[in-house]
Amino acid sequence: MEHAKEVKNAMAEKRKKLEELKQRKAAKAAQIATAIPEVPAPVTGQTVSPAADKAAVPDVDTMVAELLSAQEAEKAKQAAKEAALAPKRSRPSNLVVSAAVHVLDIPPEHMECYGKETQTDITGDDDLPPPPSPSWEETGPLTPQMGRARGATFYDTGSKRASTNLSKYGSTVEKMVRPAGTVSDVDEELTASLSYPASHSGQTAHAGGTNITLSENEVQEIMQSEPFCGFVARSSRLIERAMVLAEDYDFMVDYGSDGAFAAADAVTGGFKEAITFELNDSLHKGRVCSSLEWSANHQELLLASYAVLPSRLGNFSRSTRDQPEGLCLIWSCKLQSRPEYSFECQSSVSTATFARFSPWLIWGGTDAGQLVVWDMRAGRLPVQRTTLSIHGHTYPVHSLSVVGTEHAHSLVSASTDGRCCVWSMEKLNEPVDVMELTYKSQTKEVTRDVTTTCMQFQPGEVNNFWVGSDNGSIYAGERQGANPPGIVAKYDGHTAPVTALDFRGHSLGHEFSDLYISTSMDWSLRLWSTKQARSIAVLEDATEAAYDVKWHPTNVALFASCDGTGSLNLWNLLAAESETPQVKAPISTAALNKCKWSGDGRKIATGDSLGVVRVHDIAVELITSHADDVTRMEATLQRLGKDEQHQH
Repeated sequence: MEHAKEVKNAMAEKRKKLEELKQRKAAKAAQIATAIPEVPAPVTGQTVSPAADKAAVPDVDTMVAELLSAQEAEKAKQAAKEAALAPKRSRPSNLVVSAAVHVLDIPPEHMECYGKETQTDITGDDDLPPPPSPSWEETGPLTPQMGRARGATFYDTGSKRASTNLSKYGSTVEKMVRPAGTVSDVDEELTASLSYPASHSGQTAHAGGTNITLSENEVQEIMQSEPFCGFVARSSRLIERAMVLAEDYDFMVDYGSDGAFAAADAVTGGFKEAITFELNDSLHKGRVCSSLEWSANHQELLLASYAVLPSRLGNFSRSTRDQPEGLCLIWSCKLQSRPEYSFECQSSVSTATFARFSPWLIWGGTDAGQLVVWDMRAGRLPVQRTTLSIHGHTYPVHSLSVVGTEHAHSLVSASTDGRCCVWSMEKLNEPVDVMELTYKSQTKEVTRDVTTTCMQFQPGEVNNFWVGSDNGSIYAGERQGANPPGIVAKYDGHTAPVTALDFRGHSLGHEFSDLYISTSMDWSLRLWSTKQARSIAVLEDATEAAYDVKWHPTNVALFASCDGTGSLNLWNLLAAESETPQVKAPISTAALNKCKWSGDGRKIATGDSLGVVRVHDIAVELITSHADDVTRMEATLQRLGKDEQHQH
């Protein structure tokens, strides 16, 4: 109200000043009118007084003053209304600026706390007896819940003893042993975990007066669950690996003795059988080893595929016949008792290989014509497979080859009906390209289908490949360039089905990269060159069919072969008698049908017709290369070529 009165007084003073200004201007105008004479009008002749003319023209100052007075009056009225409506309030007190403080309450992380008496005996007061230890008959097999209950029993009893024995040392010691806010949390959690129904009849564990009862079905469910079985398998595998490594190392050896180093590399006869992998399970016996492959990333891992011969299905038991026929195992040289991984499929696996640029994937070819993909991270069953259709394979797949580079590669497969398919790694519903292998004779103008038994790509090539057939001939083919793509040349030599082909390793360089070896059921091995139409040499020493041959990865003149007598043969073209094996060792009583060198060439794996896989250490003097091996090899090839020409 006081403010409104002040505004009214100010407005009244302004009105007085305006009245005084108006009076002064009127007096001044009257003085001017009396001083100026009348002037006649130029047009009408009438006279106009200056005062009348002045009165006819509006005064700007007067208009501005009136406008300001009207606005001020309106503001005064509005202020009076607001003052009348506003509630009465006291004068605000002095304000103090201070920083805002936010209090955040974060609960501590739950930690289980146990007294020291759970691990050590407490000496001092002996008035409390020690907690009773439950016997095996009372508790039965140990389960995770039961183990936790036993810990609770010791903890509950020990806590009372800790409080009694440590009370004489003050509250500080007791707080160190039992922090505040943790023991009660543990007690509540243990009490909640022990709330199991006691009405079931089964195995019981005692924990702080509370019974934990598991029925037989619950025990079996726990033991057969996937997490439990996986944990037991992984843990036992680690323990077995450690035991195998401990057996290999002689901790009693005396490095200062004369015989400490003499027996270290003792290999009798060039071979030393290091490890034997057998199918001990009755469900897996009777299978044939169909392929072998060493891992390029882990030198101790060996991939073996197994097939079931139709003639042996009648000898299997009923439980065995119900099992999947296809079996593929990954063995480790550090673990002999069981495989590291086991994979299955419905059809027999005729060949398998590691995916070169995806080491955790495994490709397999089956007798049904399907291609399957296993993943080490996914379990026993295939994660992908091709469809059975006329666009792919409908006959057994015997060869798989990954060709190309890491960023542009594909899978090439061949089946016994002479069909060659190219597959994309991301698309398995149908092949990218299909080639029907046929050969047209230039003399008879007759086109014949080529029934293949094996296939190999020349090292470093993605276009040129060689296949062996059941008529004893070897055919050269091209994926691109030929019209149509397929067989472009034929090489005759063997008189029985060709069982294997192998080129000299690309890791040795480009020297002699044109050489390859073939084996056949005519009991012979033949040395070939892609630059010649005839074989360079014929190696005949076997008394049974030769089933497989592999060139050594580091020695340019050394290769191994296996035959139906169960013998493993090492051939060295630079030896004094190159036409006979340098080392011939009987490995198995059954036929050896597969062999494979390790990546470093120090070991060789063999597989027989009974499914037994063996790994042998090779004597260092047999695999060592020399500086003049290339020169000697050139002279040997010329000599062998001349001898072959004289025989023909």
